[in-house]
Amino acid sequence: MSTKKRAVLLSLLSLTLLVLLPYAAVSLVDAMDAMGAMIILMLVINPIASIVIGVASGQRLAKLWFFPLVFALLFLPCYWLCLGSIELDLAVYSAIYLVLGYVSALLSHVVSKIRK
Repeated sequence: MSTKKRAVLLSLLSLTLLVLLPYAAVSLVDAMDAMGAMIILMLVINPIASIVIGVASGQRLAKLWFFPLVFALLFLPCYWLCLGSIELDLAVYSAIYLVLGYVSALLSHVVSKIRK
């Protein structure tokens, strides 16, 4: 897959997971179900997405190094907008996503170098 296609795919994945899913969880269901959906997103879906983004960007680390950072940095304002308040506790989740993304990018980069 070319670098441009990979960048577009990673951008769409980030926007979908950080904007559309939390917005749908908050606006389409009642409050208790929305909180459950947000917890599932923050504890299951987003860490997996961070790892997937890290692996995909690690294979072409020289050109796609910023995608784990973008995912972690976009998490805060997107969730603040969806929740309607600024919760500084979400910065911990953002830091965890950042670490997960870059560790998986580094491992993916090393594995791709070993295979060549």
